[in-house]
Amino acid sequence: MSVLKEELKSWLNPLNTLMNSTDRNFYHGTPMILAEEFVSDVAHQLYDYKVFCFNGKPHCFYVQTAAKNSKITFYNLKWEKLNVQYGNHEVTDIPVPSHFNEMLEIAEILSAGFPFLRVDFFDTEKKLYVGELTFGPGGGWTKYKPESFNKELGDLFILPR
Repeated sequence: MSVLKEELKSWLNPLNTLMNSTDRNFYHGTPMILAEEFVSDVAHQLYDYKVFCFNGKPHCFYVQTAAKNSKITFYNLKWEKLNVQYGNHEVTDIPVPSHFNEMLEIAEILSAGFPFLRVDFFDTEKKLYVGELTFGPGGGWTKYKPESFNKELGDLFILPR
């Protein structure tokens, strides 16, 4: 138990948190540990579905595998793979989630009123979970390949006057 306690304590050190990153949203945060219910996998793989929403409308997904060398694959809203790469992550085929339409509905509701919001989900065979809401994925520093995808997303980002 003491090994676990030391590990958790190290996570609270500001140097080990996003407070020490380029993501300014976390600069004045207070590190804390939040324990959640364990979510079991689907066919030995828990996928992290991330919906990019602009002004309350889902635009595309990226899906990340939970493996050590995670793979990230982009899809449009018809679940057709996009020719987009996130950093140097490999791409793979990922099955359409069982709660796909529900994800789109929830993402639309949660992102209403925001110029941009990424809504993340975990989809299990029995239940859909909202994982995270973020206004600046990668602290705003993520570059996608091809470069035209960066422009496509940028053109969708319209701030209110």
